[in-house]
Amino acid sequence: MKKITFFVFTAILLTLVMRVSAQSIETTMKPIMQDAMIYVDTIEAHDYEVVRMEFDLVSKSKNKETFRQMSTDYTYSVWVFGDYRFEDIDVAVYQDVNGSWQQVSKDNSAESNALVTFQPKVAGMYKIEVIAYKFKPDYTIGHYGLIVFHE
Repeated sequence: MKKITFFVFTAILLTLVMRVSAQSIETTMKPIMQDAMIYVDTIEAHDYEVVRMEFDLVSKSKNKETFRQMSTDYTYSVWVFGDYRFEDIDVAVYQDVNGSWQQVSKDNSAESNALVTFQPKVAGMYKIEVIAYKFKPDYTIGHYGLIVFHE
């Protein structure tokens, strides 16, 4: 009976290990999360406060949007970073002006990360847009991380 129990336990454990290790690098969030921890350590080491973090998928055909209430008391930075599939990822920030989104800052660099820094002139709701500008060949989607921080 002990041999059968051991065999069944081993078979179950082996199946679980195979499923975990078979998870494709293309579907796991681990690399982008590991990158995020390095960025958070760097940001906080310079006495900035991280006030928002977000992770998701973004494709060339559909930008991602997120929203944040912001104060005139701070200068904000928005750091967006893509995984290994990106050649160029951008970020833009918009202010709600009478129900219309007006751009206040945008990254135009051609890199797999993007940074904008701005001080809101008016406290209120701001829209942050993540734009997958260019992927490496054979990719049309990738994971990104977003970190909002201020002094």
